[in-house]
Amino acid sequence: MADSNDFLDYPKGQVALGPGDLLDCADITIAFEDGEKVLATLRMNPAGSTHGMRSASATYKSLISKEGFERDYMTKYRKREVIQLRLKVPGMVFSCVGRFSKPQIVANVDNAIEFTITIVGKCSGDPV
Repeated sequence: MADSNDFLDYPKGQVALGPGDLLDCADITIAFEDGEKVLATLRMNPAGSTHGMRSASATYKSLISKEGFERDYMTKYRKREVIQLRLKVPGMVFSCVGRFSKPQIVANVDNAIEFTITIVGKCSGDPV
């Protein structure tokens, strides 16, 4: 019989907006774009590469209860406010600063109402 100590503990994702409390969320994605581009010359194709603008985006999903959104996402989206998102993962804390983009609400039959939003800007990660 398996002992409960034989299984690893996998924590759920949590994010914080600004200095606020941590929120439970799911399907967290942080994508880094380094802007690397291939270059060609008259003699050689490809000849090498050059780096461009670095950017990042963070997307996460949360559920909407019958009381409404956990935070005032849509007002911040409409006003184009700059926000900070902190994502804690084991061993690291990622900080993303930017604006909300692409809000999406999905209501499936026999399922919870899901809200997905993306933060476009710059992200950095620091070891805990």
